[in-house]
This record gives sequence, structure tokens and C-alpha cells, in this order.
Amino acid sequence: MGRRRGEELEKENHERWLITYADLITLLLIYFVVLYSMSKIDIDKYKNFTESLTSVLKGTAYIFENSGPSILEGLSGKNVKGTNTDVGGTTKNRQMTEEELINDIQKQVLGLIKEHGIEGKVLVIQEERGLSILLKDVLFDTGSAKLTPQAKEVVHEIAKILEKVPNNNIRIEGHTDNVPIHNKYFYSNWELSTARATSVLQEILRVSKVRPERFSVVGYGEYRPIASNKTPEGRALNRRVTIVIMRTVYSKAEPVR
Repeated sequence: MGRRRGEELEKENHERWLITYADLITLLLIYFVVLYSMSKIDIDKYKNFTESLTSVLKGTAYIFENSGPSILEGLSGKNVKGTNTDVGGTTKNRQMTEEELINDIQKQVLGLIKEHGIEGKVLVIQEERGLSILLKDVLFDTGSAKLTPQAKEVVHEIAKILEKVPNNNIRIEGHTDNVPIHNKYFYSNWELSTARATSVLQEILRVSKVRPERFSVVGYGEYRPIASNKTPEGRALNRRVTIVIMRTVYSKAEPVR
């Protein structure tokens, strides 16, 4: 009897290692699953990061396969849909950088300014955030957010250019001088600047096919002057609406559309 009891205990002891072994295997499995999950790369986030980095260092490359007619093709008659034709007529694949795109848009706007004789009314400035098209005080009557007939003509021509630009975000910014306003339409320069920017946006959308979701409107009131408000000339410069074609790296900071 005693011998049989000893054999049972010995048998039980021999089998207990299986429990420890199973626990060890389970812990190892969990360990490797955690390591795998920590090392797994989010492809979308990695792609966005590399695109942003590329944009900062050398400009984002555009291949106009799905963006519709390019600015060069629509306004200059040159084909840049992923190709480039050299002097000998040989076609070769190429990419158009964002810097080249911005430069071309600037040339087109400058040509528009000269063609319509509005050199003193529209300024074009390259900035870190993108290309700014500055529409000076001629757009509106004093204290009004209604575009003048002359202003509409200018906005219509700019809308044609914006229609050819790829999927960059476009911001329209309203500014005023520091002369206080308080009438039946606007309580302050905040409201006036925002209303003027919105008027420009509405006119662009009315005469073009640019998608509305690409736009944002900002009213800065009197708080982003570019000249002194102590002179009439300075105040005239500060009363402006600016259309900003945003670089891709800054567009990524905008809400998802």
C-alpha cells in the first residue's frame, strides 16, 4: 500500500513540469506579440511623415495624373502631366516640384496683373507658407463688404488661375486698418474683415469650379498690419484681402477634408 502511494506521488511530480512549461510558453508568446505590435509600422503615418519631410527639404513632387489640367497646360499650353518635352521634341518622364508650381503660379498672376493694367492693385508675394495674392483696398467701398464691379473683374481672373491649381488648400484672409468701425452692418473691424474675405470666397465659388472644401476664411481685423496706420498710404495697404495658396506641408496641419 505504501509502495503504491509512493508511485502515485512520483507520477504526479513527473507531470507537474508540464504546467510550468505551459506557463512559460504562454508568457513567451505574449512577449513576442507585444514586441511585434511595438515594432509594426503604421504605413499611413509613415507615408505622411516622409511626404512632410520631403516637402520641407526640397518641395513636394507633383505628378499631374489625377489633378485635372495643370496650371502650365491650362494657361501656357505646355504639357506637364508627368512628362517634359525637351528642345529636340523627345518626351521624358519628370516630376514637377511644389516650388516649380508656386513659381509658375506667380508668373501667371504677374502676367494677369500686367495684362489688365492693375499693377498697383494686386501684389504677389512668395512666403514660407505659400504664395500670397494680395488684393488692395480697391475691392470695396468704405465700410462695405460688397465687391465693386472692378473688384469682381479682378477676382474672376484670379479664380481662373485657382481653377488650374492642384489640390492645395487655399486660405482667404481679410484685413482692415485701425480706424474703428461701428455701423448697422458691422460692429467692429473683426466682422468687416471676415465679411470681406467671405465676399471674395463667394465670388470665386460663383464663377469657378474650385471645390469649396479647399478653402478657409480668416478675419484678422486690424491686427496684422503690413504698413504704418499713421499715414493714408499705410492704411490703404492694411485694408486688403489676401488669397494664400498653401504649401502642402502647411496644408497637412489643416483639418482633414
